[in-house]
Amino acid sequence: MLDLYFWTTNNGYRARTILEEAGLPYVLHPVALPKKEQMSPAFRALHIGHKIPVLVDSDGPDGKPINIPESPAILRYVAEKTNSPLIPEDPRTRVEMESWFSYGVSTFCMVVAQYGHFHFRSADDVPGAKTYFEGYARDMYGVINQRLEGRDYFTGEYSLADVAITPHVAALPILARGAALRFLLTRLYDWLHHPEGAMVSRKDPLEYYQKLRFHRSAIDASAYGLAL
Repeated sequence: MLDLYFWTTNNGYRARTILEEAGLPYVLHPVALPKKEQMSPAFRALHIGHKIPVLVDSDGPDGKPINIPESPAILRYVAEKTNSPLIPEDPRTRVEMESWFSYGVSTFCMVVAQYGHFHFRSADDVPGAKTYFEGYARDMYGVINQRLEGRDYFTGEYSLADVAITPHVAALPILARGAALRFLLTRLYDWLHHPEGAMVSRKDPLEYYQKLRFHRSAIDASAYGLAL
């Protein structure tokens, strides 16, 4: 049995994506960050770092339960547990995957998080931080654009790198242009599994994405009494 402790964040969707890609059944446990449920004794017993997501596998490597916090660790754990093709067998391709995976889970996602904090969530207006992280984020989207030119995926084939980076590319659709936007459109819709999305015009891909994501988040939130 797999239990995923989750909230509707980029890292949370990262963990859900790998479970869906692996085709593994799992139970979803909402941890409402706006209510600070991550600070509860029950959740801190799962992860002393009080961050979501956390995956609990009742059938761990030695047949005993194991807790896996942090979305990069969850991606690797599930992929290795299922011998997933998301970890390339070819040595050169695997090195490329590891490089872009690391880029996604460290450098890129942290810049996206800081951009989001200073532009949308901070109670204080800090113009210098806004300018810095916007420039940094735009540069990194440019790097992603360059890498994806002529490729559908970061290593040429779908891999853990794509799973790691997709939610954070999607977090700032206003910055997603060119190859990054194409990547977002070709992967994100399947990832969210949202059949009603077809009713929204794809002529405006950013509007399509924003409505898609909002609807999906509302579905998740409605299950435990929160309105988004």
